[in-house]
Amino acid sequence: MHACVTDYEALYNDAYRARRGEHTSFDRSVLPSLVAEKSLGLGCKKHLDVSGGQGNLGRDLAELGITTTTTDIGALPGSPVLPFNLAVSDDSATRRVLNEIHATDDSYLTSCFDVLEHIDREHVAAAVHNLATLADQHLIVSISTRPSAYDNLLHATLLPIAAWIACFRLAGFEVKTIDVFPEAQHKPDFPDVEDLQLVHHWMNTDVFEDVEFGEPRYVHFEKVTSAPDLSLLKRDIDAVVDVGYRIEKRKAFEPASAQDFVFALHFSQEWSLIRPFLDVLPRDRVHVLIKRGGLQPLHHRAIISFLTRCNVKTTVFDQVPDLDFAEIAGRTLILGAESTATAAHLSGFELSATARLHGCRTVLLQHGVWPRPFDDQIISFASETLFTWSAEEQRRLNKHHHEVFGGQFPWGHISDAQNQPIGSPKFADQLLYPPSHLEWKLGVDRNRFDKAVLLCSKNLRGRWGIHESQETSLAGYEKVIASNPDTFFLVKPHPVDGVDPFLVLRHFPNVRLFDEIIGTLSDSPLNRLLPAIDLVATGPSSVVVDAAVSAKPVFVFDTGQPVELEHMKAQPIDALGRTLHDAAALQTLSDRSSALKDLYARNSDQDFYAKAAEFLSQPAGINDPGDLAKAATLSSTANRALRDGTALRAEIVELQLALEKAEARVTDLEKTGADTHQHTDPRPPFLARKKRQIMRQFNKLSGARAGTKP
Repeated sequence: MHACVTDYEALYNDAYRARRGEHTSFDRSVLPSLVAEKSLGLGCKKHLDVSGGQGNLGRDLAELGITTTTTDIGALPGSPVLPFNLAVSDDSATRRVLNEIHATDDSYLTSCFDVLEHIDREHVAAAVHNLATLADQHLIVSISTRPSAYDNLLHATLLPIAAWIACFRLAGFEVKTIDVFPEAQHKPDFPDVEDLQLVHHWMNTDVFEDVEFGEPRYVHFEKVTSAPDLSLLKRDIDAVVDVGYRIEKRKAFEPASAQDFVFALHFSQEWSLIRPFLDVLPRDRVHVLIKRGGLQPLHHRAIISFLTRCNVKTTVFDQVPDLDFAEIAGRTLILGAESTATAAHLSGFELSATARLHGCRTVLLQHGVWPRPFDDQIISFASETLFTWSAEEQRRLNKHHHEVFGGQFPWGHISDAQNQPIGSPKFADQLLYPPSHLEWKLGVDRNRFDKAVLLCSKNLRGRWGIHESQETSLAGYEKVIASNPDTFFLVKPHPVDGVDPFLVLRHFPNVRLFDEIIGTLSDSPLNRLLPAIDLVATGPSSVVVDAAVSAKPVFVFDTGQPVELEHMKAQPIDALGRTLHDAAALQTLSDRSSALKDLYARNSDQDFYAKAAEFLSQPAGINDPGDLAKAATLSSTANRALRDGTALRAEIVELQLALEKAEARVTDLEKTGADTHQHTDPRPPFLARKKRQIMRQFNKLSGARAGTKP
């Protein structure tokens, strides 16, 4: 099974079923009576409960005069519950259930409660087809549209209610009533505990705008036509839940899928580069390494949960030397970021160089554009191969010169042997197969809006000496959003910002918030949302290339930073509203996107997986002694730099604590009314001077800009 698909056997084993016992996720004092009343009102004295666990609902209904047949994948031997796997199409199993309930006799109500969100989206078509085949005329399902506890370990498919309705309509159903059992819906008050932090994040963000309805949503469907053939239904439902494009990817990448791959994550942004490969590789061929402390904490948890649910081998590490390279030796290592640019990049640099010493083929995926040189640094890469978006990446580093310690040298270096301009997996995923609509992705009614805009925040992190005010940025966003109520805005905060500051925008009816955490929890990558967007608005950044790949006009708003990429022209964000309604201006932005793609992503197309498979299927080159010696040198140099950086960071912390204690002493003296001039100043100036000196050392070592916090 592929590394992106839920491993039910690993999750729902005997231990899981034993823990559940007599537990039900619904209130037994409320739901059974509602089901019985509805069933009798429809003239149904029989009931089919699909995937009903150990039959608790059926036992309760029996006391109310309803005869129930229960099915479940985990039916125990000797139990009256019929074994039936809702996620798999099996005609013989379906016939056994229909024979048991005597489907040709009296009419019956079919239910499926607390199940659908546990079905992996690749199996939704089979599950809906099974329900369409088993149902008589009336079907009631419950749907949860939020993550589960345990860091969303158990909810495999998070879709808005509109997407589920679309799936059942394709199977021959029409909606009778949404929220047919409002008495059974509730708004849970989630306690502030560790394994519910992701649920809190989801509920606060309210990306589907349905938190107010409570949960689960009980929907009553009526069958109006027979379900189409499963193959046809699967094609259409796969388009709704947006997994159809994976088939094309798998066919293209198949020549390389029998290899063993190791992926490394050091930043939250790298997930968008690594995640696409999990669609094309078997889970037993994948090992994911995650640098502890590198990702945003909640995003780290969401990724770990996803990989655990899919039963993908995962290792969280602190330092590269801690890894067991015997497990990695001889595999293909793919990274999303490594270079000599910063301390954070050096960890990936060290990993790549060390992996080469253990016979690994190493591949670096381009994650952005180098817009400028780093002071007194020449950027280099440890990986044997760089999959770049175009030849511009190599030209930009190799041909631009700057001063390094008194001499003129290139910004960086990519050799001809390293450079493979074959594009990007995240770009290819934008272009494969038509994506699903925003209504199915986010529950957005596009009929209410003229246009859809992706608005991306930009955190400058003190670079260029700019310490931007988040309040000022938000005020600009609020103004353009409020003045364009007919435009839908999907607001994507920068990972460093986090989503919390942007929650103030939720009161606008034309806004949804979407960050990496939401995208990972719902397994809805931004690259599959972009094709459904009409325009991208962002500060100067490589997001403009993402937009250009999908041929979307891109509006670059002024943040005070220099505009360092070609074909970009920044404007005040206030001009966005006017641009949205100016056909000539939109055409100009579209032309600019075309020029951006031609320069920065010329080789990015839907053929990435075929090109990558062709390259990776070729025998790996044998490193000669000189190459191995170079890799060893690179690895040891990176390790020493990281250790020096860690030591400096610890010294900075110690000095900061000393300064804080001194400040506290001054405060105490002032509170007691003491004449501080009669005492030795408890804030020795050498502490502050020493801290500044070490900060300069640290920033030079890490490549950070002046004023950046370690």
